Amino acid sequence: MTTTGARPLRKAQALVPTLADLLGTSWHGVFQVSERTFVMGAVHNGAIVPEADVVGSEDDVRSRFGEIVARPWAKIYAPRTFLATAESLSLDTVLSPGAVQRSRAGRGKGYPVRSTTPDISKRQLVIYGGTAVVALAASMVQHHLTIARQEEKARQAALTAARESANLEKERAAAIAQVTSMAPVPQWPNEPAGRTVVSRCMTAILAEGRIPVVIEGWRFTGVTCDGNRISVAYGRTPGASEDSFLVAARQSFPSVSVAPEVGTASGPVMPEEPMAARGEVTLSTSEGASVRAKMLATAESARRDTLPVVARISAGDTGKLYAELTYMDGQDGEVSAGDRLHGLGCRVKSVSDVPEIGVSVRFGKKQTRLQYAGMHTASPAAPSTQPQALTGPAGVPAGAPRMGLSGAPLTQPVMVPATIGQGPLYGNVAPAAAAPQARAQ
Repeated sequence: MTTTGARPLRKAQALVPTLADLLGTSWHGVFQVSERTFVMGAVHNGAIVPEADVVGSEDDVRSRFGEIVARPWAKIYAPRTFLATAESLSLDTVLSPGAVQRSRAGRGKGYPVRSTTPDISKRQLVIYGGTAVVALAASMVQHHLTIARQEEKARQAALTAARESANLEKERAAAIAQVTSMAPVPQWPNEPAGRTVVSRCMTAILAEGRIPVVIEGWRFTGVTCDGNRISVAYGRTPGASEDSFLVAARQSFPSVSVAPEVGTASGPVMPEEPMAARGEVTLSTSEGASVRAKMLATAESARRDTLPVVARISAGDTGKLYAELTYMDGQDGEVSAGDRLHGLGCRVKSVSDVPEIGVSVRFGKKQTRLQYAGMHTASPAAPSTQPQALTGPAGVPAGAPRMGLSGAPLTQPVMVPATIGQGPLYGNVAPAAAAPQARAQ
């Protein structure tokens, strides 16, 4: 027998083991504890039968009693309502104090009641509760320490990253400073603007004292100006003397030189005032795009100049067209559609025997057509540094003076309009012959 109470009676004895000592080694019995409660137990061959250990109502006990009563029992104890042939026995009679004492004395030990729930005392409850509280506190402390270590680790990682970022920034600033110190200093901000140079030269050319058209039979052919000095060129006419040119020109120009067919007279631009520097100039977006477009166009033009020319186009055995090419280095080659040009990053797109179509090639995103050998022209030569001749308007004689403006800081020599035929710029020199009036453009 067991009890389900929270605090069982510690001195109480188990019922069936005690009855086994009192009733023998083979019996089956049902005993009435109260008006509605019955208890059943059984012992067979000195062993307690577990399935017969029942406490409950009359119906519950009767149901289990009917299941095991048929076994060979030496003695059956039960109320008459359970079994008419059974012997009725009261627990009060069997469990008298004297009988229980004799039974305990005979076996030397008792059968204390065991509880199905833990039998915890207040002291044990305090110990267990305190242990749980300490364990919970230790767990919370450990959790707090873990979080603190993680936060410290994250803080140290952030500090390390900040130091590395600061070092990288310092290295970057030092590299920029080094590159800046090594970079060449542009000189054009210290030079005068192109408009200033042109304006000053035109003022000098068209000033009150004009450049003489003819000096002792030497005819005016052109003028150059860089804003600080002006140089006038004269060409010899038949019968003109070098000595007479030198004497007459020195009356108007500080510096005069003469070659067999060309005389040059030069001097400073008046007035001799320094020109202001242009300073820093930032191109607008449209100007920058225009400059980039011109650079790309120049690069593409230079690349086209390296393309080979088509010598002739022939058909193969299968009817496929082939183009015989001549490269700029003098080598020959034969290509068809899909082939690459020798030494160039170009691919042949198509080959046609129609002259208007010819050989089409693609380089990058651009597509162009190769020229035939008879149509090919040489690459343009480098621009000449000599003053360029001007073409006068209609009605101007072919021998009319021409003027060119070169030496400006920004560009190649620029041709500017000027009215010529008046008196000298540096004095009055009588022209040897009347010169026609002309405006050069």
